[in-house]
Amino acid sequence: MGSSDLQVSVVGLGCNNFGMRIGQDGANAVVDKAIELGVNFFDTAEMYAGEHGPSEEILGKALGDRRGDVIIATKFGMPTAMTPTGIQSPGSGTREYITNAVTNSLQRLGTAYIDLYMV
Repeated sequence: MGSSDLQVSVVGLGCNNFGMRIGQDGANAVVDKAIELGVNFFDTAEMYAGEHGPSEEILGKALGDRRGDVIIATKFGMPTAMTPTGIQSPGSGTREYITNAVTNSLQRLGTAYIDLYMV
């Protein structure tokens, strides 16, 4: 990927439906098949499938002990709450917000590191 040492498969798997249309058992099957077919790049986000990162948690469980064989990309989302004047709530880009978002994503994914974190 770029000038890094990350070797990303030609096709990646977007995990936005994990926790919405696809539960844990289905996600396990999808991830197993994707890895079998050579996919090593998995994209998720804290806001996929609702608040508090259900997609991340499901992906982490589906990967299990194969974490070292894959590349995980995740991201944090901007709050959707609007103030009475129609301006988006501030604070989503603060150091504290991003640090908390990363920490929470690491816990949900069950990993010590994230390969690609998108802001």
